Amino acid sequence: MLSYSENRKVHILIPIHNDIAETRKCLSCVHAQTYTNYEVVVIDDGSTDKSSEIIKNEYPDTTILQGNGNLWWAGALFMGIEHILKEATDKDFLLILNNDVTFDEKYIETLINCSKDYQNAIIGSLCIDSESGNITDSGPIIDWSKLKFSIKPPIDDNKDVIEGLDTLSTRGVLIGISIIKKVGNFIPEQLPHYASDYEYFIRAKKMGYELVMSKKAVVFSNSSTTGIHHLDGVNGIKGLYNYLFSIKSTANVIIWLRFIKLCCPSRYKLKNYLRIIARACGATIIVMFKVKIK
Repeated sequence: MLSYSENRKVHILIPIHNDIAETRKCLSCVHAQTYTNYEVVVIDDGSTDKSSEIIKNEYPDTTILQGNGNLWWAGALFMGIEHILKEATDKDFLLILNNDVTFDEKYIETLINCSKDYQNAIIGSLCIDSESGNITDSGPIIDWSKLKFSIKPPIDDNKDVIEGLDTLSTRGVLIGISIIKKVGNFIPEQLPHYASDYEYFIRAKKMGYELVMSKKAVVFSNSSTTGIHHLDGVNGIKGLYNYLFSIKSTANVIIWLRFIKLCCPSRYKLKNYLRIIARACGATIIVMFKVKIK
């Protein structure tokens, strides 16, 4: 049975770059929802697999915005949010989804009902790996003194949400339009891809908005990824350069330094700047040693 605020439109943003098979699964879940007051906006950042054509043919009501392949995650979200703000009202919601997630037919309804109890909050989704069944994201916690990121494990406390979070990801997150108008948009010129979501929700928390994760609104995520995440597979000068400076790398030195500047408490900034530089130097030594022994 539907309840709270059925008249509130949910504007769904899904950035894509190829992977039409995953996008189809996600859109199939969207169109099976019990909560039907929504619109879908796909931001296609230069797909070469005819994603836009296929989506428009199968889901003609979908709005498709086109990028040139250089938007990346934050740029795609920036474009989508700017488009939505032209028509959305303050009572509406934004739902950001990765294109590689799936969920049950009550997913949006569950998020909307959660927003009734947490009206000044941004609501994330519990993320489970679709292959292993393991929880991969139940809410980030940041130890700035060590620059360490962990997830807060869900506990049986008779609550439907996980509280006390430091930030959120954008795998499935519901944000009130009125909140977006106060927090602002993403900043792709500073953080084009990785860390852009963490920065956004850290910013929102600093402005007084609570960050919670629904235990009942679950997304199942594909474990495959195209980013550069581990030093083990890095070889040669070109590989080292990509590891340290590519937008696709989670170890990107420039991005980490910007993230610390924007988000880290002042008392830990210098230590963490030095920590990132030390990590980069360590990675350089390891890769150059591999080059030398070859």
